Amino acid sequence: MQILNRFNRIVATSCIYALVVTLATPNAALAKNPKPLGWDNVLRLRHGDTVIVKLFSNQVHRGKVDKVEPNGIYISSEEGPLVLLKADVSSVDFYDRKKAAIIGTALMAGGVGLALTAETIGTVQDVSQLNNGQLTGSTGKHNLGLMIAGIGVAVGGLAVFAFGGRPKTIYKAKAPSPTSQK
Repeated sequence: MQILNRFNRIVATSCIYALVVTLATPNAALAKNPKPLGWDNVLRLRHGDTVIVKLFSNQVHRGKVDKVEPNGIYISSEEGPLVLLKADVSSVDFYDRKKAAIIGTALMAGGVGLALTAETIGTVQDVSQLNNGQLTGSTGKHNLGLMIAGIGVAVGGLAVFAFGGRPKTIYKAKAPSPTSQK
């Protein structure tokens, strides 16, 4: 019984450690080497990517990329198709849904794995308590907390998969210098 409890703690600790490392590593790597926020990042956008484009006139347009050129970006927004010139664009934010989908899928898989492991260990503990074909002790309640934690992690992963992805600034222009009129 002590071996199963020790194994249970090792599995739980390993899962939590893996979760923390998975979530912390990409952020730590980005903090060390920030990418320049130049127009080259905008040129890498693909047709259908969701963006938020802010203009120097304080207008904000959200939509899907139709086409990107060196002098501007074409988007389809609620207002209809828009052509926004690079000279008018103060920043471009991009929703990286692919990264959110990968993280969400990993969390769901880890949560399901944790719940299945807890269920398996609980079943082994129940079987070990068989006494001449009769179950003695509390049946079906072994590792219930760990199983619930696994289900919670899986549900959290589903939420990240479905709703995840926050905008990331990929372009930031310097404010245009005011022109003097004579």
